[in-house]
Amino acid sequence: NGLNNPFLAKPIQPEKSLQVFLTQVRNSARRYLPNTTKLPITKPFCEVEARLGILRVNNRRVTSSGPKRINGTVVHAFDGTHLNVEASMVSGISRSHYVSRTQAGLSDVSPLSASLGCVVKPNTPTKEAIGMIKRDLVETEYVETVFAGYQGERRVSFAGFVDPQNPRPEKPGQMEYKEKLNQLDFILPAAKYDLRIGLASEKIVDPNVTAVPAGWTLHRVKRRRSYKRRDTNMAWQIDVTEVTSTPRDNFAKKTVAYEIEMELQAATMLKLINEESQEKVAAMTKSLAAQLWWILQNINPLEETVDVEEFLRDHPNHQAVQLALATCGALKKFMDHPPPASQPGRIDSPLARPHETPSPALSNIKFCGCMPVNFSRHNIEDV
Repeated sequence: NGLNNPFLAKPIQPEKSLQVFLTQVRNSARRYLPNTTKLPITKPFCEVEARLGILRVNNRRVTSSGPKRINGTVVHAFDGTHLNVEASMVSGISRSHYVSRTQAGLSDVSPLSASLGCVVKPNTPTKEAIGMIKRDLVETEYVETVFAGYQGERRVSFAGFVDPQNPRPEKPGQMEYKEKLNQLDFILPAAKYDLRIGLASEKIVDPNVTAVPAGWTLHRVKRRRSYKRRDTNMAWQIDVTEVTSTPRDNFAKKTVAYEIEMELQAATMLKLINEESQEKVAAMTKSLAAQLWWILQNINPLEETVDVEEFLRDHPNHQAVQLALATCGALKKFMDHPPPASQPGRIDSPLARPHETPSPALSNIKFCGCMPVNFSRHNIEDV
């Protein structure tokens, strides 16, 4: 209920909100440039990334799953920024979502290929479909090792794998940190995951790190696959990453997480910053917002089923309800006070007298057998 949950206070139209945010991104990036810098610029200095995860408060998702009905209208998205209550973003997706949505890569028709506009017609032979996907899309794989936990949220990254117990990088890395410039949280209760999109500038503290400095607390290995179109029809790149994290104080305690990020390609970012025409900026941001929302609908699809509570109605047959509750009460009474082993068990069930009004004292809604099956709300369509 939007009146009771502060995170449902700002219903939004997703594409329009993304367009507004991307316009703000352009303006923030231009303001961030030193006064001595003249446009057009040719070297990227900031990036726009959108990542999937769960927005949480008090260790729970900020709202229950499923589309919400606000003032009689079904709403799929809400603005989670600048609220009185601040939510934390837990980035990452489940392994099953990672596998079902992205693992096919370029080797099969999947939501990943569809999200980048490579839509294969039904009944297309498999070999032909794969050929179309590989013709239209590019896959890049790489491994990166990150030593994190330095003061000021700094980190040191190296290309390839570097053993945390015997750190000897083959090539120099760099120490860096990100300065956040702008951010927008999308609460998407109709989808499995929420969205955080942000503008940040990457600051290089030391571009030539040859040995791992002391002071790190977390070792992360990122195995990433990046996907983009060969042409310029889609300005976003999709990064799919498997991250293995190891704390320095316990090398045996490894955790594996999965991430999906959408990043605005550098050439498009430069074009957006350099554009002077407000008309062209509006057209660009509208197109970029539509592209990102298309990607999300494939990678993190919305469900059309309204919240479970929307379906619940009082049963029209009051007598049948009383009979069912009384039967549960009779079962509970039998369980609480079973007869001695020497006597035959007998349940005094009201079902044996369906035309009589059962005693209200037998009504019991706490009996374990009448609790609902514990399906998540987003499984209700399957049910």
